[in-house]
Amino acid sequence: MHEVSTAPRPAAASNLRELTLPDGRRAMVDRRGLSFLCEGKAAEFGDRPVVIVGFRTAARPIPALGSFAELAAWWRAGESGRAAARPARQGR
Repeated sequence: MHEVSTAPRPAAASNLRELTLPDGRRAMVDRRGLSFLCEGKAAEFGDRPVVIVGFRTAARPIPALGSFAELAAWWRAGESGRAAARPARQGR
């Protein structure tokens, strides 16, 4: 895929990730706009590991090269970050 920078990310950039499509093009995605991830069939993409990425909009899902576990961990890290940023609800 691509090398991960060790520099700290600004808050807005931490929600963005660049994915590589099987044909070599790159796509920038925002974790808040993703609807689902699932493992693709590697045999259909030249035996390379592929993740199918679905969006919350009417856009069609896209295949992206890379590890499902790594991409899923990045996506789920955003959920825990948002939950931690919200104050706990107090009972009445």
